[in-house]
Amino acid sequence: MRQLKQQSITAADPVYKPLHYYLKQKGCSVSARLTQEALSIPIYLSLKDRDINRIVKCLT
Repeated sequence: MRQLKQQSITAADPVYKPLHYYLKQKGCSVSARLTQEALSIPIYLSLKDRDINRIVKCLT
């Protein structure tokens, strides 16, 4: 997230959480870990190809 921010690309923690959070189920450690590691990047219909390329370049 820090690298993206340095490039003026907005990213955030995921908006949605896995279903087991809402159902208050235990024992989903992989899903819980992945939620902590996930990142929401800009995705929208009007995103220009040059911006997509800039985001991808920053992530790779």
